[in-house]
This record gives sequence, structure tokens and C-alpha cells, in this order.
Amino acid sequence: MATLNKLSYQVVSSFDRDNDVLFIERVKDLIVFVANQFKHREIDKYGINDRYIQPYEADLELVNASNDVNIPSKIELLRTTNIIPPPLRYNSDVPFVFVGSLDRMIAFRNIKPYIMRDSKHLRMIGNGIAYFYTNGYIYIWNNTKLERILVEAIYEELTVTRDSADPTGLCYTDDMEFPLAGDMLIDVIKEVTNIIRSNNDYKDKNPVTTRDVN
Repeated sequence: MATLNKLSYQVVSSFDRDNDVLFIERVKDLIVFVANQFKHREIDKYGINDRYIQPYEADLELVNASNDVNIPSKIELLRTTNIIPPPLRYNSDVPFVFVGSLDRMIAFRNIKPYIMRDSKHLRMIGNGIAYFYTNGYIYIWNNTKLERILVEAIYEELTVTRDSADPTGLCYTDDMEFPLAGDMLIDVIKEVTNIIRSNNDYKDKNPVTTRDVN
């Protein structure tokens, strides 16, 4: 099973820096960054691969729209308590694969925040539950009783799961299986190794980061 720890060790050992903790951590960041680039290209070419979809359960709280998202109204909305982990960007108008009830029986409609400023547009939504995504939060319209929602997406983080002991809701260890096809992993490792070599990073005590390859 390919894990991030194993993949990073494969890279750092080729540079004889097995015990350089800082180098290892930055290699891990670079592996994730390059893997996301590969995912992006694959999705744009072939569509979404279900193996990349990750569930995230988000708690909700009641907020005032005018205070929270600068909408000139006293409308009360539900908002996710925490910022949603950033979804991977690809060619789509909707950043999430699914937003709705925890049992997936009810999917919420995606709308734009500006719709909240126009009562005519609001009437067009009808009674169905809708949501919009802004500033890292999801806002729910047409329901103020929900306590939690399911948000499925292809996230930038490796694995997004619910952990009651973690206030962010994120739970991942570097010994979990890395979510990428085996043939693509080979190409990712090659690309990461080439980036490090091109930056002479294997000789540097301040190694390359993802910021250097953006």
C-alpha cells in the first residue's frame, strides 16, 4: 500500500537525506501539491473519479446575513461553523460534488450569493433548500433547523474525515493509503524528484516548497 510516508521516503532516500526531518516534511507537501495537479488534469480530461471524492460532515450555526456576508437584509441563514476544507479547483461552476443531508437523500441546490439581495430571485428558488459558498463557508437558505450537513468534494487535503476530538473535523495520518492510481504515483514521484533536482534542493538546507513551483 502506497502511503505518504513511504512515498516521501522513496524520494528523500534517493538524495541520502533520510534523517532530515524538515526536508521530509517539505517533500510530503510537494508530493501532495504535484498529485493535486495530476488530479486536476485527469478530471478536466476524463471527468471526476469517484475514488477522489471525500465526505466531510459540517456543523451549522445560525447567522444574520447582513452582518455575515454583507447582504442588505436581516435574513437569518445557517452557516457552517468551521471553514470548509478547500476543494480542488477544476473546470466546474460548482466546487462540491454533493451538499445535502447526512443520509444523502436530499441534495441542496447551489446558488450565487447575489441572489440573496433580490426578493424576485429568492421567490424563484421556491421552497427547496439551497446553499452558496463564500469566504470558505457554506450558507444554507430555506432551512434554519438543520444541525449538520454532508459536503462531498475532491479536497486539496489528502483525506477529510470527521474526528470529534479535532475541532476542524480533519483526521489524517501519513500511513493511510495515498488516494491516487498507482501508475500516476510513479509519475508524481518522478515529477517531485525532478523539481527538487532542478532547484538544487537536495543540496540545500532550506528545501523547495510548493510556493516555489506555483
